[in-house]
Amino acid sequence: MTTYSAFIQPRAGMAMQIVEVIDRFAAKLAATRRYHETVDALSQLDDRELADIGLDRMGICSAARKSANWS
Repeated sequence: MTTYSAFIQPRAGMAMQIVEVIDRFAAKLAATRRYHETVDALSQLDDRELADIGLDRMGICSAARKSANWS
């Protein structure tokens, strides 16, 4: 005879896997948003302001990748 818990157990495992997939997707979406926000913000600075923080135009994408933890 199949018990109720034997029936529910696999479904609970599947639900946890779905939650984990959604969590990973949300984290990647947040990192992508952080990357684009950083690129946008740094792109608005002029060359002198970028130099003040130790960057040049070529380093904007690299800095944005680091801020998004994509190094």
